[in-house]
Amino acid sequence: DQYFGDRYDSVLEAVKSTGYLPPESSIADLRQKILDWYDGYTWDGRTRVLNPISILSFFNWRSLEPYWAETGPSKDFLKNTIASNPLLLTKDNFQGYSKLDISLATVGNISSVPLLFHTGYLTIDKICRINDDLQYSFRIPNFEVKKPFNNILWSSLSSILTKNRYEESVNLNKALKDQDDLKLTQIIKAVFSRIPAQHYERQDVNEYFFHDLLLAYFFRLVAEVRPEERGPLGDLDLILVTDFGLHAVIEIKYAKSADPAKLEESLNKLARQGLKVIKEKKYGESYRLRGKDFVTIGLGVIGRGEAKAIFGDTSEPLAQNRITS
Repeated sequence: DQYFGDRYDSVLEAVKSTGYLPPESSIADLRQKILDWYDGYTWDGRTRVLNPISILSFFNWRSLEPYWAETGPSKDFLKNTIASNPLLLTKDNFQGYSKLDISLATVGNISSVPLLFHTGYLTIDKICRINDDLQYSFRIPNFEVKKPFNNILWSSLSSILTKNRYEESVNLNKALKDQDDLKLTQIIKAVFSRIPAQHYERQDVNEYFFHDLLLAYFFRLVAEVRPEERGPLGDLDLILVTDFGLHAVIEIKYAKSADPAKLEESLNKLARQGLKVIKEKKYGESYRLRGKDFVTIGLGVIGRGEAKAIFGDTSEPLAQNRITS
């Protein structure tokens, strides 16, 4: 922005014109998505830059993906570094590092946090002076880097998430087939309750947090899980494909808090907002046109795991919702 100004907006307009965004979406929306995914790197705590590899890949492929963070040897590097210090998974902010701590002169004994900074997985959050020494705080820069951190986190929690794989698979598939709001809500709330407290101490418990958690859980219980699949008017959150061929289209809506006296009302409102998005953006349309059985689910989540799942209106039998091509 600082150096390219209007030229940057012209590039975004060109991306929009290719169909990446629906016509009613604004350049500001696209700009914010790009910043959420690829911005945030800084070496002085003030000037911010985007990841050049990822932003160029985005303009080439017209899709928000973890191009740099999940390619080549970087995935194994991150996994091995976290294996040597599992506490990295419980934090988003790392404080109290001196200039000596991050100096490459100590590369032979460099600790995990400075190492992740030098390799691009962390960036400077703040720099402050204590006595005569500069103290550095680090943070995860953006969603592109957050995703591999979360993937490793949920992989490490997979045995906790699933207590009895066969029984839970049967229960989940039955809840989806029967379009049972209450049962699906109970299943999801049970998953959230199994997460150790320290993982909720992360500073950015948000929609992405619960999206990745459910992705890890569902992956073990249904035939196929498709995260963030491209729909005709945007990216949908989750697609589940059951063993009996049912496609479940899920849109998650999250709020950090709600009035305790109106918790149920707030959860219902969020879940119905999810259903509204599915309907307005025609997320189930491709399955309908291909003659696939499908259901739509709005999922409202508040705080650290209060949840409500609502199936879309299926007043007609599911089979009558199909159009054979």
